[in-house]
Amino acid sequence: MLKPSQFLYKRRCLSPEHEDDAPSMAVYSDHVFCFGCRFYAKRGTIDGRVFDVAHRVDAHRPGNQPGNVVVPARAVLEAWSRNLFAQRRAVARLKERGISEAVIQRMLVGYTGWQYSIPVWNAGSIATVRFRSDDDLEDKKFSGVTGRNDAMPYGVLGGLRVVVVEGEMDVLTVLSHGFNAVTMTNGAQALPKLLDQLGKWRGRLVLCADQDEPGRQAQYQLALRALLSRMVPVSVARFKEKDVGDAYREHGSKGVLSVIESATPVRCASDARRMLAA
Repeated sequence: MLKPSQFLYKRRCLSPEHEDDAPSMAVYSDHVFCFGCRFYAKRGTIDGRVFDVAHRVDAHRPGNQPGNVVVPARAVLEAWSRNLFAQRRAVARLKERGISEAVIQRMLVGYTGWQYSIPVWNAGSIATVRFRSDDDLEDKKFSGVTGRNDAMPYGVLGGLRVVVVEGEMDVLTVLSHGFNAVTMTNGAQALPKLLDQLGKWRGRLVLCADQDEPGRQAQYQLALRALLSRMVPVSVARFKEKDVGDAYREHGSKGVLSVIESATPVRCASDARRMLAA
């Protein structure tokens, strides 16, 4: 980004969320930046209000946390979605996990330039947005919006069978293979809370959480709660790979289907304990 003294001129902010009474947006040769609300946009026509990447710069530049901002407006999420399909490498990395373009569009997944944006919907409204680093080597891959980090369901809950996974990316992988899938935001420890979010839905839960210790413990707790409450029947999948994304990388679509279809029904607490110990 250019220094403040190098902008071409100032104008009122383009952000629909900022009622700019005085010109506070600097216009540069290839982007705009608002010194009032920190809105940043690049590419496309500036005064014509057409741009491909739009966000608040404090939230999505390296070294900053998306938690510093309010939930982005739908127009911003749509801009990130367009940007994703303009970045071949970003799309290719999703396809490596078995995620289809149709599901990417359906779930309005986007790319900020450093992170994937994954909107979490509630009754047609944006409840929050999850951000996933495009660098698999980072210790903290997922982040969210401050004040909107309560555990909440993400995915598609419906039909006779729903696959429960750990993480939004795995939801996208399973959806791409024709199954309804859901997770709870904020990791394995939140999965047992899924039963509180089922509402009137009654079908079979197929538990395919990560196969590390936290994921297996989460599966056990969720299965036990389901048994004790008698709300829904559950099946538990055990597989060698870490998660369904890795199952796809190792074996393609057959690996994902095998994980789901081989899940074993849990009929009593001892079944759940045996699966945890296996």
